[in-house]
Amino acid sequence: MPLAEKYDVAIAGGDTNSWDGPLAVSITLLGAVTDRGPLCRNGAKPGDRILVTGSFGGSILGRHLDFEPRVREALELHAC
Repeated sequence: MPLAEKYDVAIAGGDTNSWDGPLAVSITLLGAVTDRGPLCRNGAKPGDRILVTGSFGGSILGRHLDFEPRVREALELHAC
């Protein structure tokens, strides 16, 4: 998978399910955080700013599996 190779991510399994609906896939990802630790949304406070990279509405248009992870942007924000 090109994105996995680009970000040096190993894909080591998963689970597929069958039912009368669309394809369902279950995955688990493991990784490491920076020295500052995880950056979690539950640390937000009133008055904090929200930053958006990319556009809204991709999932409802069926593009939720066609995206570029914003790794560089996340690392830059986490360094602030």
